[in-house]
Amino acid sequence: MKKSFISFFLICINLFCIQGQTELPYLPLKDNFGGSEVNDFNNFVPNLGDYTLEVQGVAGTAINIAFSGITYTPATTAAVRFTQKDGKVYIFENGTFKTILIPVPQYTISGDNIIQNPSFEEVKSETFATGRWQPTVWDTWNGGMPTWGAEVGKTNVREDATYRSDGVKSIIMHSDTRQLLQELPANSLVSGNHYLLTYDYWTSSGNGNGGTTYQIHLRDEKYTDGSHAIQNITGHTTIESGTAKSSFSTIFQASPNLPQTIYFAFVRNESKVDWLDNIKMMKLQPQAKGISGGSNVKYLAGKAYAPESLGLENGDYIDMTERISNPTFSSNTTDWNITASGSKISTTEKGNGLIPGNQNHLQFWVGSGGIKGNLSQNISDLPNGKYMVKAAIVPSFNGTVFLYANTGKTAVVSGTNKIYEATGIVFDGLLELGLEIQTTGSSTVEIDDFKLYFQGTDVDGYLGILNAKIEEAKADTLSMKNPAGKPGYNNLAKYREVLIEVTNLPNQEISTILDALEKINAVINDYDDILEKYAMLNSAIINIQNQIAASSYPDKTIFNQAVVDAQAIYDSSQDQRDNIAKTIELLVEKTAILVAYDDLRTAFTSAVIMLNSTAYAGKAEFKEVIDSVKAVLDNPVGKDILEAAETLKRARITYYNSQYTIPPVQQTVSWVDTSLNSSEKFVLRVDGRPFYMTNIQVRLDKLYGYEGWSDVALEAVIKRAADDGFNTVSIPIHWREVEPLKDEFDWTVLDKYMGWCKKYNIKMELLWFSWSSGGRVQYLWNYGGRKEPRTPDYVCSLDGKSEFNILRKEWEYSLDWRDTNLRDREKYVVRQVMDHVAIWDANNGNPQTVIGVQLGNEARGHGNNSATSAEIINYYHHVGAGVKESKYVVWTRLNCVSYETSGRINANESKRNSGGTNIDFVGVDIYGTDAGSIKGDMWGYLPSSGKNYRMIMEIDAKDSKSPIYQMAALAGDKAFDYYNMGHVDGNGLYTNSGQTLVERNHINLVRQRNKILNLANEDIALKKQGTGLYVYNYAGNSTATETGIAGIRFKPDTANTQAVAIRRSESEVVLLSTLGGTFTIPTSLGFISASKGYFNENNRWVKEVNLDFDGTTIVMPETSAVLLKQIPGDEEEVTEIIKNFSFEEGTYYNGTYNVPQDWTLTGVIKGADVQLKTGDAVHGQKRYFIWADAGSTIDFFQDIILSKGDYTVKAALKANAPSTTFIYATVGTRTEETATTASWNSWETTATLFNILEENTAVRIGIKATAAVMIDNFRLYKKENEPESSIEETTGLWKAFDIINCENGILVYSEFPQYINIYSMTGHLLNSVKISTGQLYIPLKKGMYIVGNRKVIVA
Repeated sequence: MKKSFISFFLICINLFCIQGQTELPYLPLKDNFGGSEVNDFNNFVPNLGDYTLEVQGVAGTAINIAFSGITYTPATTAAVRFTQKDGKVYIFENGTFKTILIPVPQYTISGDNIIQNPSFEEVKSETFATGRWQPTVWDTWNGGMPTWGAEVGKTNVREDATYRSDGVKSIIMHSDTRQLLQELPANSLVSGNHYLLTYDYWTSSGNGNGGTTYQIHLRDEKYTDGSHAIQNITGHTTIESGTAKSSFSTIFQASPNLPQTIYFAFVRNESKVDWLDNIKMMKLQPQAKGISGGSNVKYLAGKAYAPESLGLENGDYIDMTERISNPTFSSNTTDWNITASGSKISTTEKGNGLIPGNQNHLQFWVGSGGIKGNLSQNISDLPNGKYMVKAAIVPSFNGTVFLYANTGKTAVVSGTNKIYEATGIVFDGLLELGLEIQTTGSSTVEIDDFKLYFQGTDVDGYLGILNAKIEEAKADTLSMKNPAGKPGYNNLAKYREVLIEVTNLPNQEISTILDALEKINAVINDYDDILEKYAMLNSAIINIQNQIAASSYPDKTIFNQAVVDAQAIYDSSQDQRDNIAKTIELLVEKTAILVAYDDLRTAFTSAVIMLNSTAYAGKAEFKEVIDSVKAVLDNPVGKDILEAAETLKRARITYYNSQYTIPPVQQTVSWVDTSLNSSEKFVLRVDGRPFYMTNIQVRLDKLYGYEGWSDVALEAVIKRAADDGFNTVSIPIHWREVEPLKDEFDWTVLDKYMGWCKKYNIKMELLWFSWSSGGRVQYLWNYGGRKEPRTPDYVCSLDGKSEFNILRKEWEYSLDWRDTNLRDREKYVVRQVMDHVAIWDANNGNPQTVIGVQLGNEARGHGNNSATSAEIINYYHHVGAGVKESKYVVWTRLNCVSYETSGRINANESKRNSGGTNIDFVGVDIYGTDAGSIKGDMWGYLPSSGKNYRMIMEIDAKDSKSPIYQMAALAGDKAFDYYNMGHVDGNGLYTNSGQTLVERNHINLVRQRNKILNLANEDIALKKQGTGLYVYNYAGNSTATETGIAGIRFKPDTANTQAVAIRRSESEVVLLSTLGGTFTIPTSLGFISASKGYFNENNRWVKEVNLDFDGTTIVMPETSAVLLKQIPGDEEEVTEIIKNFSFEEGTYYNGTYNVPQDWTLTGVIKGADVQLKTGDAVHGQKRYFIWADAGSTIDFFQDIILSKGDYTVKAALKANAPSTTFIYATVGTRTEETATTASWNSWETTATLFNILEENTAVRIGIKATAAVMIDNFRLYKKENEPESSIEETTGLWKAFDIINCENGILVYSEFPQYINIYSMTGHLLNSVKISTGQLYIPLKKGMYIVGNRKVIVA
């Protein structure tokens, strides 16, 4: 084939073609860019991709690059640089940018693609796994072996539309791979020929995958490093952010000495993940060659550089934004320094779209007290010159906020939302940019999308900086003349020398000014270093002096001498900086001895109190250790105080644990039920019962570790959560809290939290905070000068030491998600924690307080510790085994940053489907949202996927709409967890006054919703929106009437009133309302009674009061639950006593017929056709069909046990002989029965009443018939007993029936069937007689009785 690329037109874009400023792409600035001299001008052919070409030009003489079809005529005799970047050539004359030219390369392509299987469409027949292949021809290498495979880290071919450009397949270069190579066909490359190499590439999703530079080798050995490369071509560098497709092209001339066998190889040196596709290497025939019009030509292929002393005119600039790390906060706050309070990542749109929604931006918010501090980032190795920083800012504050770039500042105006700009000068390659914030009161500053523009050299700017530095230096020299409080040594002489030089510059050339700046900056920095180092020494002296004064150490002589020696060094007129570190080290060592002694005395006093106030099993042994510690305290010199402290600590833990004497038993406390048996949605179960969490996270850890709250105040927070109606609190437990030292476990904090939850009858989710919170180690203690990480020191210490692999080695540290030793250790510790929970539970009456474990917190990559969803899920799957293999098994969950959730869910469901997962469900943390999104799939963050139970695991509790979102979550069949109870992190449901919580305005809305969700908790857990449950006004913004399930309508009293209707059964509906409102009930539903109340722990209705109900309208009492029934209000349904009441649980064969499970069929059935049929059922899907000719004797029944009381049994029937088809109940020798009036063509419910006089009475309920009958939907109801204390003498007739006294008895008249209860005068039930409509004579002995709440005398 042959393709022509010859063009005779030159497209020119220059400063005359483009009006206004010209934006240049990011071009690193280098004068010595490392190219090679071009000697053969006539045959010169530049690259198609990036390159740098510098030519010595002559004024007025055109420089022509024939192959590219470009010409430039310089105005001066100077160096002219041609820099090609992304298909454009940028022209720099004498260091100043002049114009842009668009090259039109002139060449033809001939022959076929030399690369075999260029798009990886050809694969080997055997696959690694579904959708994973090894391509033909290609090989991989990691420096020791091939790296093909389907597991994480291995390279394979996939079909992923996001990362392909030709065909349906492409290759993923995974983290373990260093080279991708193939042997080229023999004689395919010809020495001296030009070749065009092109391909497409992508950066894979996931943190930290960009920035990998590839080299392309042509070599004579298959597996080797660069030492055998015949030609080494600079390839592409993957983009730092995003996954967009990029393309690479380059021209190379084949070496004159090619071997017989040639390997083509992509080579890289980093463990990252990216993709390749559509690789082509084809012979290129230049149609024009050569360069003319200049001399001293230097050329570098593959890299594009601008001159160092870059001049930019007419407002032109270079976009240097890529030098800002994480400019859009896509990686949260990684690489930003934040000293201001109230910072968090938000994804909500701000400023009418100035800051878009559904993507990260940084928010500073505090409700009171103002924001004070900075947001900053330091960038080094920048070209010197003038810079502009831009950022989108949406502010609301009182005080001052500045956007700054070094010393350049721009004031941010409260209420003015816009792109702000600040300009600063760089003279030493260093730029600090960011925000200065000093506000009062309630303040909000939203910021996003930092930009950095280089505007070239700036003589006036340099002079301004120099003059400022001169004034600073003069001020320093003046301060040295007043030595009070300053060290004995300074560099005054050097200051005077430099000031003379820089105030008498020979000229104002840029190089001269920069040299002066370098010198004066060096002397200022040296003085700053003197002050800093001596200040550290002075601080150490003051610290030990204070410690000496406060300490109870018996003999302080050696400590006082250390102070004298240190002060002599501080006062010396000689430079003592080399001795300061050693002196401070000695002072710190002495101070540590005093601190350790005083800490030991405090621990000793606490241990004595514990010994005297308890009587655990190990008391004698504990006392021995206490006595040995006292000996150390009395005479500490030469004693190991730290060892004594550790001994006492271990003894205290051992003594504490000796209180637990009851061994635990294996138990599964909670789980996620995904079977959909007896539920309409996935359901959490605790001790087998459905459970819907009304949940809030409580950061007790931050209240004490960051703000120093007392135990009394912390316990009050748990009590408040219980009083607010939360049935569950999620409490972090940190690795360091339970294992302060390796293999030494301390359960006091965990036990304290469980004890408080038990005390206030509230369940606890244990949030396991190990090394990763957002992928990094954070503080457990950061208060009162105490700083401790959340991990024990062997996992990660405050100074970044660890037994495991640390990938981010500066604070905040990050460990390796792929470190199997770390993973296995964490699993072991989690197992210890859960086994202790089992012990605590056994020794505290088995309250089953802990019901779930969150594994980690917002697990993700951090800094250079990237991790895929599959790697994170795999890590916590192993850690979760510590829960599942313990003696106390509960559900496990994992919370995720909003936009990362769906990937984690998919990875967990994939693991569930391929062998199982120890992570029961994965949920989302969302800040900034709306009710519609909460009800839906959260912009795809929280989709319905596999068996994942959907839960919003964190949401901003300070948001006044958060209670509305709680109900929207229920409408979306999700669980919901507020973040958090207290004020820490700026997201609290409460603010604070000291160590006391202060209510926010929406707290009552929260209490209302918690109350109604707890009133009918099990049904809330079981029923699905739109099926058995309906949330009205889920968005909390309407007073309009809304129709829900079964045609039930609700009209709220206020716009934020929300309500729920639950169809418990065909005969019962529960209505819930947060604050009044009116329900309208279709009369076709047949409800006749209503009562206000709640469902108890056994999910039985507890009636508080009967309500007036006209059959259609219920005006809801405020924040309440109402039960509607198709039976009188004094009856409750107890159908659960009947097994398989609607025949949904299958059949068994009784030797003659198939009979529903738990039922019996007997009798003589003529012409029988007996079967369980599907369809035309009253309840569920099944009905029992018994075809029998007339004259049959059918008896279909079940035996049950009932307690004392009045009952009604019902069943839906179709009957061929109604008058001889009965529903019956047999109690002993007494049978109550009622004939049906049902026909064969329609269902009719038939009922009979009966009475039980003794507890645990055997009863047979069933159907008798003499001909064909269909049966479904048995129901059983119990009438509430009349309280015996209500018996009283009355006058007149009772309203339900009339009584006429007769001789030896009474005559009773009734308008409906019922039981007549006859009591003795002492209130004892003597008899219960069933009456149908009409009259009934009841014989009685002579005496006085109570019948129908009136006194009756039988003569």
